[in-house]
Amino acid sequence: MFKRQSVYSFLIIVFIFLILFYFCFTFHDQIVSVFSKKQDDVLNVQFLQDKDYLKIDNVVPIPDSVGKTISCTLDEHSSVRCFDFTIESKVSRKVKYEIYLIKNSVSPEIKDDYIKFYLTEGNDYRPLKKFDTNILPSYSSLRVSSKNPGAKVLFSGEIEGESKQIFQLRMFLADTYIMQKELQAFSVQVLVKAL
Repeated sequence: MFKRQSVYSFLIIVFIFLILFYFCFTFHDQIVSVFSKKQDDVLNVQFLQDKDYLKIDNVVPIPDSVGKTISCTLDEHSSVRCFDFTIESKVSRKVKYEIYLIKNSVSPEIKDDYIKFYLTEGNDYRPLKKFDTNILPSYSSLRVSSKNPGAKVLFSGEIEGESKQIFQLRMFLADTYIMQKELQAFSVQVLVKAL
């Protein structure tokens, strides 16, 4: 009887170990991204606001031309949410990367069509390709990431070896949004991944 219980205990411990081993290897990328979200082997990403997400609620909808030029403030009631971050290469060769967004769960949620983005580079805030037009992309118009089907690609770029790029991302409500009585929100996490 005692030997049988020991065998069962041993089998249960082995089974638990195998399950943990399976999850560690199967979900390794997700586990690493949770604990070292800001850097990988070739890139170091620094979020200057000490957060990696943007959130917007029922603020005043604005046209794209205003969203590009209005001053960024830390006021949570501002019409534009601004997010500053840097990408730094830790290797001597050029590195291709992807800046992508993952929608956070909020309820009730503003529809994807009404969330606009404007991405600029450098201290002089030069608009990047596809952000230099009169009509800015909405969350719904961004393509799905091939690396993460739950994410939308904001920008794909390349950084020179051992260099640093400065970015500012703006998020605001499109002027086609109709204000609701009920508070609605939209939130995205910003991620950068070397390709």
